[in-house]
Parts: sequence; C-alpha cells; structure tokens
Amino acid sequence: SYINKADGSRDIKAIELDWSFADQLYFVHLNKKMDSKRGIKHYREQGLPDESSLRRLKELNDQFITASSKTSFDQLLNEHEALIASVINQQPVKDKLFSDFSLGATKSLGAWGGDFILATGDVRLPDYFKNRGYSTVIPFSDMVIKKPQN
Repeated sequence: SYINKADGSRDIKAIELDWSFADQLYFVHLNKKMDSKRGIKHYREQGLPDESSLRRLKELNDQFITASSKTSFDQLLNEHEALIASVINQQPVKDKLFSDFSLGATKSLGAWGGDFILATGDVRLPDYFKNRGYSTVIPFSDMVIKKPQN
C-alpha cells in the first residue's frame, strides 16, 4: 500500500493479495498511451475531492485487499470506478467502451482512459477483449510478484 502523508512523507507497505478469485483478474491494454502529465493536470483542475470522497476511497482501497469473493471485488471495483469518475469528471471506461461487458467489472488504471484496465471475468474474458481489437490481455498472476513457496 502507498499513502502520501500530510507532512510530505510516504507510508509504503508490502501487502499479500491471496485472493481465491485471482485467476479471474486480467490486465487489458487499451492500445493507446495516455499522457500522464495531461491526466494529472486535468485532475488538479477539478479541485480537491471532498473529505467524504477521500475517506470512502481509502475505505475501498482497504476493502480490496480483504475481498473474499469475485462478486464483492466486482462491487468494490464498480463503486471505486464510479467515485473516481465523479471526482475527476470523466466517464467510466466500461460506459465509454464496453457497455455490453457482462462477465464482471472493469477499472481504469493509470491516466484515466488509456493504458491498462483491470477487468474481472471468467475464461471467456480474453476472447471478449481480443474480439474487440484489444490483443494484450494479461492474467493477473503473470503480473504480480509471487511469494516464494516454503
């Protein structure tokens, strides 16, 4: 986890994500690179989020780590995506590009609207995205550092 503190310091902690549904999580590249500087500028132009939004985002982040099912994880992703959309005044990627996606949830990553998304679903998910021209679909397990087995 990563937290910027009010005094300018950072709190960084390694966490274990031992989800039973990890095999249903994928990173999908959206075939474009977003300009992170422009994304940050847009975010800053929106003004600071209100305290209740910040508090809820922190709660959601904590709940992601302890999610016990794909269903609850999907609900958390959907709420997080909607909250971020309202804070930065942007349309969620699922609404914009994948309105017919019914296998699970999607979550924008990085500069919103480009780079990668996190998508949840079953074994049909890679074909769903590949059939729409998104050929880079990477299983979550291929992108994380695995804890050494004892």
